[in-house]
Amino acid sequence: MTGNDSSPDDAVLLRRRAEEMALKNAAQSPETVDAMSPEEARLAMHELLVIYIYLGC
Repeated sequence: MTGNDSSPDDAVLLRRRAEEMALKNAAQSPETVDAMSPEEARLAMHELLVIYIYLGC
């Protein structure tokens, strides 16, 4: 699926589903951002940025 194939409603639905999944995963994970070292947080942010760019957002 390319960016041209989806409607704004699809994007809203996808984001809502992603947010629900993130909240569910965060609740199940004992590790939180507060428990991360600065280096771990930096690496996590880097990974998120790479994925964001890869997805073409």
